[in-house]
Amino acid sequence: MANIMERFEANRGKSPDEAGMYWSGGPVEVASRTWFVSNFSGVTAFETQAGLVLVDSGTERLAPGLAAQLRENTQAPVHTPIFTHGHLDHAYGLKFVSRARSAATTNRGTARDPRPVCAL
Repeated sequence: MANIMERFEANRGKSPDEAGMYWSGGPVEVASRTWFVSNFSGVTAFETQAGLVLVDSGTERLAPGLAAQLRENTQAPVHTPIFTHGHLDHAYGLKFVSRARSAATTNRGTARDPRPVCAL
């Protein structure tokens, strides 16, 4: 059985329907001023008047490429990052996507502070 990275490589260039969860690509405009990019982890950006609301930011290693893909469609600054959870494939790429001098971080939702970051 192929490991996860081999599965992503085997599905490179395939459509989202063919590749399923192993799809890589984008940016795909899924709604007006809303983009999705994926390379092992997915990033969704909603462009608002205040800037981008970013859901997840990818891994530290892959975030520069994801950020470059997003920047093909928008130059808006990151206004609000939202992390679905603290795994490395969701929450470690913000510095590459955000042009802010600093980004607020929290230990909430981690072993140090298990309170949820937000309740929906």
